[in-house]
Amino acid sequence: MGGKLRRATKLLLVLAILTALPHVSLQAVQGTGAQAPSFKPFCPAISTVDASGMVSTSYPCNCSAASVSSEALRRTYNISQCSQTLVSNGLSVYNLTSGDNTRDIQILYLDSNSLSAVSASDFSNLPKLVMLTLRWNSLTAIDGNTFAQQTLLQVLYLSGNGLSSLSSTLFSKLGSLRRLYLSNNAISSIPANVFSSLPGLQRLYLERNDLTSIGPNSLTGLVNLNDFNAKYNRISGEFDLGVLNSSTSMYQLLLSGNNISSIVLGGYPAHALSGLNFLYVADNNLTSLPVALTTKHEDGVNYRLSNNPWSCLCTPELLSLHMLIMRFPGAGSGNVTCSTPATRRNQAIRTLKIGTSAASSGCACRNNCTSLGCDPVTGLCVCPPRFAGPSCQQCDTGYYNSSAGCLPCGCGPNSNGSDCNKSTGQCSCVAGSNLVGRTCEDCPIFYFNALGTCSPCSYCDPLSSLDCKPENQACLCRPGYKGRHCDSCAVDYKPVQLPSSDARQCQPCNCDTRGSTSAGCDSATGQCACEAGTNGTTCDTCDDFYYTKENRTANSNAVIVGQAIAAHRYCSFQRPLNVLCHECCCNPLSSVNSSCASGSGQCYCYTGYSGKTCDDCAEGYTSLVTANGTVCARSALLPLVCPLMYDDYLKVFWPVTIAGIVSTMRCPLGYAGNMTRRCTPAGIWDKPYIMDCVSAMFSTINAQVATLVTSQHVPPDTLHKNALSTLSSLANATSQGSASYNYLVPGDIQVSTSGLAVLASSSYFAPQNATQDTYTSDYVRIVSNLLEDRNLASWKLASNGSSASLLQATSNFAFQTAVTTVANSSVARPEPALVVERNAGNAIICYHKLPGKPSFNMQCGGHHTLVG
Repeated sequence: MGGKLRRATKLLLVLAILTALPHVSLQAVQGTGAQAPSFKPFCPAISTVDASGMVSTSYPCNCSAASVSSEALRRTYNISQCSQTLVSNGLSVYNLTSGDNTRDIQILYLDSNSLSAVSASDFSNLPKLVMLTLRWNSLTAIDGNTFAQQTLLQVLYLSGNGLSSLSSTLFSKLGSLRRLYLSNNAISSIPANVFSSLPGLQRLYLERNDLTSIGPNSLTGLVNLNDFNAKYNRISGEFDLGVLNSSTSMYQLLLSGNNISSIVLGGYPAHALSGLNFLYVADNNLTSLPVALTTKHEDGVNYRLSNNPWSCLCTPELLSLHMLIMRFPGAGSGNVTCSTPATRRNQAIRTLKIGTSAASSGCACRNNCTSLGCDPVTGLCVCPPRFAGPSCQQCDTGYYNSSAGCLPCGCGPNSNGSDCNKSTGQCSCVAGSNLVGRTCEDCPIFYFNALGTCSPCSYCDPLSSLDCKPENQACLCRPGYKGRHCDSCAVDYKPVQLPSSDARQCQPCNCDTRGSTSAGCDSATGQCACEAGTNGTTCDTCDDFYYTKENRTANSNAVIVGQAIAAHRYCSFQRPLNVLCHECCCNPLSSVNSSCASGSGQCYCYTGYSGKTCDDCAEGYTSLVTANGTVCARSALLPLVCPLMYDDYLKVFWPVTIAGIVSTMRCPLGYAGNMTRRCTPAGIWDKPYIMDCVSAMFSTINAQVATLVTSQHVPPDTLHKNALSTLSSLANATSQGSASYNYLVPGDIQVSTSGLAVLASSSYFAPQNATQDTYTSDYVRIVSNLLEDRNLASWKLASNGSSASLLQATSNFAFQTAVTTVANSSVARPEPALVVERNAGNAIICYHKLPGKPSFNMQCGGHHTLVG
């Protein structure tokens, strides 16, 4: 019953600060709980209870009434009082269903439920959220992106869950956060820089966790922290206030219930403790406190110092502590007592006799005083210049390193005072000065000293640079970058596009040394130079008809470099043992195809054959010499086959093929498509069909022709210009040969004749343009190239109708040229030129013999006849 009353009280307190809330519909999955107690809010509330008993209480944003507490909350966090309360409903999942003013919700209470997980999608419709409470649920972990859209959030309660760790990015988008509550969890450590995106955070509560220490970078970025609570953890040893990283005056410091043996200022500025109002260090293992923590004299200070083994030797710390307790007796609740020395054990510090003469029972001279003696009133040593402390064992203000005789701090004008760290000499630099270094007179990286001011090196990118060189406006490059401003990738590095960014990063090429010819790669694309038979960006993949040996790793030294495998009779060249990809070397007579198993190189053998390259007869088969060669057979009844044949035209082997079967192979290197050849029922090879083999150059031209056909709507001059460019490309291509050969293959001839048929149309002509002469001469030049002797074998293999197509296209071109450019007389053009005659309506096209071109066909008035 007590729990219900407490929850009801919480709900009433929550409602007391709400004045304007949007009405939304919320759904709970598997959520159960009792109906909330009745209450009377400060402005009309909208409450709903679903079938499972879940209570949702909302307040409309136009609610005008306001309580004192809600007005204070609105002024503090600049909110419009839109809120929703779902406290003590037993929710295990929180789902928001869009409704009226859903996106206007600024305060959301989800305390005392059974939530075990939350995600970014749960709050995606709440961009204006200013305050979120998730206390007393079952959250053991929270994803780093959960609050990525709550950029306006100022108060976040996560207390009373089972959190054992914090994601390093959990608070990275919460730049507006001012209060964060993480108490009563199981957090054992704080990741470095986890709060670095919270410059406005003022209050951080970590009470009752499992922390054993606060790391030097755990609270980095909390420059405005003034309220820190780490009570009842397991922090032990020295507590360095320098970890607080705050330049703001500390208002409340709560460290009770740990095992802290000493507190030191470290790099924390003493002046930031001048506004301290709450200091709780009870129930620790402290013997003294820094003087800066006990010099507060204003009324209202609140100290908790009890249950510590205080040292009552005459020191400045003891004197300061004694004065504090005398002024504020309640600071220790009456039991701030001495532990050492034994003569003062269990004696209350406030009863000590401080300020008596050295001869009294109060504080007398300490040991190790110099010849200057000690103060007869305080018992403190009189120290020589630069030294301080009860035995002059410390450096005075403005000095450091007592073992070296106390050296001057020498803090610059941009330091917080003249004092420095007593061990390192590091001065406390003024926030916002951009100065670093021991004396706060140096500029940080990516800044340079311009007439005493640190100015940024705007021309250097931190992604690729380590620092800048102000003397020549250059950058100091990170590994992998080069150039004056480190904007290019160095040798053996490649550019990589970063995800969700326009930036590019230089990363090592990582070329597989087994499959690449060098360690470097293309600085623009990152493509490594691959060995034959290898592909992929880093040359780590094998081509078809190649395989990778088993148990081999990149850069392996298991095989001596340069040792070679004896060239197999089916392989085209030798390969070093240490390369990545090896040829399959399959016997074309007894293998299904030229490929093999990756890892082993085992070829795929026909029935009756075995061995890695299918050179042996399988068990139960014997070799048999036949008219078609030596084969493996169970008997002399071997099927009739076409033998292995070397194709002089294509420079390839056609494999052994059973009679009546069509053999299919990929086109030679440099050509797309497949080629076929039929083994006739008589076991004789038919002519190969290679019309589908087209080189890359002619494939491009074919695409250009297709574009022309679909571009008839463009202006005539543009159409003529595009056609002229295509003709020029085709003229150059037909004069060079195809890919690996010095002649044109049938597929390329077919592309050429098809293109000529399209380009014969007068729609591409420009009679009034001087480029028409070039158009005509290029057309004749292409026809001449196609009819050269070197292409004779290809014409024989071309499809029926290819030659007829060429004749028809040329005839059409001649006719269109005659109709467009000639009347009834012959017109001769400079060589190479057409001579077009119009005779009774029939156009006859002739061309001059071109230099270096062989003669063709019959003469036509002293010219070579192409079409009649």
